Amino acid sequence: MFNHQGDITHDILQSLLLRLEKDFNKKIFGISLELLQNIATHGDGHDATFRIDADNNAYAIMSRNKIKNTDIPTLENKLHHISSLDRNALNDLYKEVIQTPTISNKAGAGLGLIDIARKSDEKLQWSFTPIDDSFSFFCIFISCKK
Repeated sequence: MFNHQGDITHDILQSLLLRLEKDFNKKIFGISLELLQNIATHGDGHDATFRIDADNNAYAIMSRNKIKNTDIPTLENKLHHISSLDRNALNDLYKEVIQTPTISNKAGAGLGLIDIARKSDEKLQWSFTPIDDSFSFFCIFISCKK
């Protein structure tokens, strides 16, 4: 339905977002925006994958990008924490994070991941696949009802 493999730089991001905005509803576009921004900002922008598939009932969204192995523990802790929360707790955490005065480091506060979890109809699923001693692929899967 929608597939992009290769570089995802900020310039390519703009082109992808224009296509997604025309082809998908606001919820799917919002999730896509967050995932693609995460790839462009936190990944190396190369050898990335972004895909949306659909069946009669739901969209399946997947993104994959290369990350440093040293970033995995922090990211995995954020993902576990976010996935442990119910809808009300996610909304509370979202409000708390947006009220934080500044986010000073590149890793951020996970606001995009929180927002994705709020919009998803299922718990987030993810995996890390080692590439070498320095890098792994981070893959995240999101499911949303049509």
